[in-house]
Amino acid sequence: SLRALASFTTNDGKIVIVGGRSQFKASPSRPTVSEITAYDPQSNTWQDVEKLWRNLLAPAAKIIKDTLYVSHGAAAWNQPLNDLKSLPFPRPS
Repeated sequence: SLRALASFTTNDGKIVIVGGRSQFKASPSRPTVSEITAYDPQSNTWQDVEKLWRNLLAPAAKIIKDTLYVSHGAAAWNQPLNDLKSLPFPRPS
């Protein structure tokens, strides 16, 4: 699905998109999402990989070894978060 205000990182040559908003419009009614999706530029395919523990708008994300670290972001425009979470990250196939 279209995504805006997400975090992007890379893993094994794939681009990993974390959280964000389902569409970009200047409206607080657009929902934030919890999806983690990987894009493989070699095969031009998308894969749903994992879900976050909550919906996150504009988080910071980085994969180090087999762990995804996600910090900050917001539940909504007026609900900023100051969390740091990690979760095991399976390598996209």
